[in-house]
Order: sequence, then structure tokens, then C-alpha cells
Amino acid sequence: MPLDNILQSIEQNRSEEIRKIAERFQSQKEQMEKETERKIRDTEEYWKRRISEESRSLEKRELSNAEIEARRLIWEKRSSVVEERLKDAFDFLRDLRSTSSYRKIIQSMVETARKTLGEDCHIILRPNDAKLVKDASVEEREIDPYGGIVAVSSDGTREMDLTITTLIKELREKLSLQLYEKIGED
Repeated sequence: MPLDNILQSIEQNRSEEIRKIAERFQSQKEQMEKETERKIRDTEEYWKRRISEESRSLEKRELSNAEIEARRLIWEKRSSVVEERLKDAFDFLRDLRSTSSYRKIIQSMVETARKTLGEDCHIILRPNDAKLVKDASVEEREIDPYGGIVAVSSDGTREMDLTITTLIKELREKLSLQLYEKIGED
């Protein structure tokens, strides 16, 4: 075989190998580009989902925090209103001695004590209030700065405290509950 034929055969083989390598390279390049595009799409979709989920989660948290804060503010306002109303009521009770109906209230307290502890019970009143009750079994003593009575059974075994301070203490919880219920209805 002449040298030209051999060179031409080598050149053809070389060209054929270069073409095959180029085709294989082109095929691998296209496959890598497709794989890269798929990974980019998958990554974009993943992050879109994550961002959406995180946004919803953050929104729910913020709404929940806002609801909690709103409830706290409402509770504080209700508490404030209840405390104001209780203060007004108890201020009225503390000033009860200066009202025109205080005499009737003291007389009603004495009647209640006598019905509960017996007609012969011992009644204790402030010195200024003693004149409101016409009775020989009345003792004058500073029992409460706001007024009211203390009654003791004749045998000394039972006592009824109807002082304004005691009434305020006893009424505080009951009135608070009623006010909270009333505010809750509105």
C-alpha cells in the first residue's frame, strides 16, 4: 500500500474518531445541560414551596401573636373597667355614713343580727352610730372607720360582722365575677 493511501486511511480514521468524540461530547454536553436545567427547575420549585410555606407559617404566627395581644388588651381593659366600678362601689360604701339612708341601713343590720343571733344579742357600734339605734344592749367601740355593726350572740359563741370593711371584702369577689360576666356579654 502506498504511503499516500496509508496517510489517507489514517487521516480518515482520525477524522472519524474526532467526529465520534465530538458527537459523544455534544451528546454528553446536551445531557449535562438538560440535567442542569432540571436541577435548576427542581431547586427553584423547592425554594418557591419553602418560601410559600414559611410565609404562611410566619403569617399564622403573626396573626396568632396579634390575636393574643388583642385578647391581652381586652382583658386589661376589662380588668381596668371592673376595678374602676369596684372602686366606685366601695367608695360609695365607705361614704355610706354620710348618706341619709345610713340610719335605715344600721337599723336593718341590727334587725338582721337579732333574727340570726337572737333578740338578746349584743350589738357593737361606733360611738357616732350608737345614737342611730335605741337599745340598751348597744356597746360603743371603734370597730370600723367606715361604719356598720358587729353582733355577738348572748352566750358569746357566735359573731356576725356587718362592718363596711367586712362587707367590702365579701362583696369584692362576688361583684368582680358579676362585672366580668356582664362585660363579657357586651
